[in-house]
Amino acid sequence: MWLAVIWGYPERLFIDTASQKSRFVALDCPKRFFVPLSPQERETVRATLYSERFADHSVREVHATLLDGGSYLCSVRTIYRILEIDTEKGSG
Repeated sequence: MWLAVIWGYPERLFIDTASQKSRFVALDCPKRFFVPLSPQERETVRATLYSERFADHSVREVHATLLDGGSYLCSVRTIYRILEIDTEKGSG
């Protein structure tokens, strides 16, 4: 399993050799975590999203445009989290 080597996962994560079935086996799976944005970073994302330049664009369009311009603020999912918080607070 060359993909396992490239991705840094043990080969047994991808194949259950005991039953000879091709299926995912959750052995030695690394934990995934994220580092939350600081309040200043969240405000930068909000200011960018609500700017005149991106007023009528979807989140994915904004994210792609920023990446094309060499700027990475956060992931698309994080942008949706920020918008969800704003919706709950009734702002935006």
